[in-house]
This record gives sequence, structure tokens and C-alpha cells, in this order.
Amino acid sequence: MQFTLEKAGTAHIINDYGASCVTIQTRTYRNSLCISPHEILEDWQHPPPQAITIKEFATMCTWRPELLLLGTGERHVFVQPAIIAALHQQGIALEVMTTPAACRTYNVLVSERRKVAAALMLGD
Repeated sequence: MQFTLEKAGTAHIINDYGASCVTIQTRTYRNSLCISPHEILEDWQHPPPQAITIKEFATMCTWRPELLLLGTGERHVFVQPAIIAALHQQGIALEVMTTPAACRTYNVLVSERRKVAAALMLGD
């Protein structure tokens, strides 16, 4: 039997979240952002959820997640079905939910070592 030492705490974890901010490790972000276990895209620029296009997910697609969580703020807002189809063609499933739900789900999936990313819309 072979054992491998893994460093705890190397993945980005969301420590706190609210309507207008997210704290990752010890840093608080006040603008929309995207996160994966090993990357953070600060100040993510996006239109309202109803008008979002595939181009807003370009950077996250390069991270090659199996699942992309989209937090649409305090209210759940659906995206165009074409976005879901375009991501599916790249092997990425999209789940849309409120930002607080996306933060909680992201942490659970990271703890399970899943290939996940989250696009988090802050503020309304």
C-alpha cells in the first residue's frame, strides 16, 4: 500500500458570503468573480443573468471544470438554453442558482475533490 501526503488547505474555499461580498481564505471580494479550486478571476464583467452569453464563460472554460455553478445574486434567474447547450458541447454541465447557494455548493464539491468552478454575481 502506498500513501501520498497531501497538503491541506491548498484549494480555494469560500469562508463567508453575503449579498455584496465573498471571502476566500482571508481576502474579501466585493465585485463579481469566478473561482475554481486553483484559480480566481477577479472583477468578472458580465451583463444581467438573462442577457449572459457564452463569451462570459470563456476563461472558466479554459479551467476545464466538469461542473460550472452560476450564482445569479439573491434571486434565481434562468439563463438562455443556448448557453447550457454550448457548455454541454464542451463537456461542462451548468447549474444556475442563487449566489449563496452556489457558494455552499461550491465548497461541498471542492471538499469532494470535484472539478468545479463557480461564477458568482455579487450585488443586484
